[in-house]
Order: sequence, then structure tokens, then C-alpha cells
Amino acid sequence: MDKAYFQFIETLNKLRKLARNQPLNVLVWGAGDTGKDAGLYQARCDVRKALEERKHSTYFSEELCEHETSLNDPLKDETLQAHIADAIVLVYGSRGTQTEMDKILSGDQTLIAKTIMVIEEKTLSGALASVSRINWENDIMPRAMKVIRYEQLPLKSEKLKEICNPLEDMRQKKYVEDQLVGGRYENK
Repeated sequence: MDKAYFQFIETLNKLRKLARNQPLNVLVWGAGDTGKDAGLYQARCDVRKALEERKHSTYFSEELCEHETSLNDPLKDETLQAHIADAIVLVYGSRGTQTEMDKILSGDQTLIAKTIMVIEEKTLSGALASVSRINWENDIMPRAMKVIRYEQLPLKSEKLKEICNPLEDMRQKKYVEDQLVGGRYENK
């Protein structure tokens, strides 16, 4: 093997390492910390923790909506947040997540494609048996980045890993787009 080959492999390995560490901005939607949805809120917090352990930046919409520069209409502000986030994890089940699904995600293929839906099996069965079945079968289920079903809360570590795994490919894709395609990489 010649010197050029080894330099190429060295550069490739360096870029792979950098790509594996590319953080994503992830919007984590789910139940709030008040009310009857304590288990769903805890699942949302567990998802956030698992993502942050993998060095992603995570955001709850209500934290962003409290900022002084937020839009007057929280739904419009959440829509803006969704568009600028790299990915969305939706821990589905609360009334708020139903609104986010119906008013923000539904019908927006770009947003659905970057959404990981986390849903309890019996909630999904109920949705598939409801009036909105067609929306779930034709719009949400086949187009979401991933739909992760669970039997009961709390979310087990395997489910948290299943939620985080699709973002690993996405982070590498983002690195390539941001650094290499954007022309900012210099081979030093």
C-alpha cells in the first residue's frame, strides 16, 4: 500500500469520528409535568436524558415558548420549532401531543419524515380503530422516521436505545451535509 492510501484511510477515519459526534437539535414533544399524565412526562424526560447522553441538544416546546422572543400563538411557535429542529421525538398520548399531531405534523410530509413516534400499543390500537384511522394508516405510520411501540411505562432501556438509534444515521448525514457538501471541510 502506498502513502496516499494510508493518508486517505486516516482522513476517512477522522471524518467518521467527527460525524459520529455531530449533535442534532431534537425537539421532544410529550406530556407536561402536571396532571394525570405523569408516566408520559417521565417517559419524555427519560427520552431527553437518553438523547443528551448521546450528546444531542434537546428541547421541550414549552421551554422555548416561554422565551421572550417566542411568537404570540404557541401553536405557530411550535410549528416554527418543528421546522428548524433536526428531528422530533413525539411521546404520544396526552392531549397536547394529539394537537401537535393533528395541527402541526398531519399533512406536512417533511415534518413527519423527521419524527420518531413513541406510542403505547393500546393507544395505537385505539387510534387505528377510530375515525382518524385513515390518517394514521396512510399518512403517519408509513411516513414517520420510525414508530416505536411499547407495552407499558416506564420505557425500558431497549426502547430508549431504539428511539436513539435512527438519530445516529441522521447525525452522520447532517455532518456530511453541513461540513463536506457545504464546502467547509479542509483536509489538514
